[in-house]
Amino acid sequence: MRSKKNFFIFFTIFAFASVVIYLASQFRDLPPILQRGLQPSTFPIICAIFIILLSFILWLKSDNERDKLEDNFNKMTIKIFLIIPVFIGILNIDFFLAVTLSALAIHMLWTDKIKVFSLILLGIILPIFVYILFDQILGVKFPEGILINYISGGSQ
Repeated sequence: MRSKKNFFIFFTIFAFASVVIYLASQFRDLPPILQRGLQPSTFPIICAIFIILLSFILWLKSDNERDKLEDNFNKMTIKIFLIIPVFIGILNIDFFLAVTLSALAIHMLWTDKIKVFSLILLGIILPIFVYILFDQILGVKFPEGILINYISGGSQ
């Protein structure tokens, strides 16, 4: 038997993602002369659908037993909310640096043992994958910063 709390969490996520899908579907399509790839509404809709699917899977797997995570949830949530101002401060310096450091900090807060492979995956491989996917394949340009300027060969 699944708990009402878990269903409420799933329903809240579903409602939020549904609103995102609706709002994204209201975006105007780009004229053919400006189209270089996907429409502006495509990415938010894909993300919202994935969020709904993942939250549904988590709800199906949930049961009435308390997770280990629930014991430390409030302390961890406060720590993560304390990371947000640091993220915003670093974001003014460089987007990728902020995303990388935030992912590493959240990973270190939520794990019992720090694994080197996970740190390498989050700190090096994930930002490279995001850069290649968005900048090179989808053509979405990121704001200039220390790393972007270094990768692109200086300020242009």
